[in-house]
Amino acid sequence: MWIELIKKEDIKSHPVINISPPVVKEMELRIIVWDAKDCVYKDPIEKCNDLYIKGGVGSGKFHETDIHIRCRSVGSFNWRWKYPVNYPISQEKDFGGDLFKVQLNDYDIFTKDELIGEAMIDLNMHKMIAKAVKRNKPVEIKGRI
Repeated sequence: MWIELIKKEDIKSHPVINISPPVVKEMELRIIVWDAKDCVYKDPIEKCNDLYIKGGVGSGKFHETDIHIRCRSVGSFNWRWKYPVNYPISQEKDFGGDLFKVQLNDYDIFTKDELIGEAMIDLNMHKMIAKAVKRNKPVEIKGRI
């Protein structure tokens, strides 16, 4: 709560401070998964993997690619994932909404899938979320993990 008591004659010298919360904008996060190269083999005898990639924002819905069976050197996916997001982030409601988690997995039929590697990508790298909200335009983060 914010309470301010000012004498009537001093009102003009004290400007009103805007304390309203920022306007939340509904946006769409688009991720493109191209390929996976030089992965650690989880089947060392045949030197291959059954690759698939899983990714998601915060604690929301995670998407998966198709499975590339017996992949030896390069897994090519060419998938586009779309996520509805709200910015700026409300830490109470959207905790982790500025982080994208991606995992590379080896699919197994009879046992649990094996994790090959994972990474967390800060979507606010170089204040990209703030720029998108302020400009009301799309921004891009291009890079390889």
